[in-house]
Amino acid sequence: MSTLNAIRRALPGLAALTLAACLPSTASAYVGPGAGLTLIGSILAIGAAVLIMVVGLVAFPIRMMMKASRNRKASKAQSGETPES
Repeated sequence: MSTLNAIRRALPGLAALTLAACLPSTASAYVGPGAGLTLIGSILAIGAAVLIMVVGLVAFPIRMMMKASRNRKASKAQSGETPES
């Protein structure tokens, strides 16, 4: 039981230390132009990839519906029926 008591006593101090480590403070750091441009380029690349993914997910079903519609019209034209508009 003494181990459990030691953990209970240390827990508030550990929580305070964790909270203090997570709080933002002033960073006296310099980000050079190379690192900054790399960061901007990475963010733009990720944004472009997400945009292309969304466009692909939206455009693919529409393209498949248009292709199916063209195939239906072509098969009706071959069988001699009049295609519907």
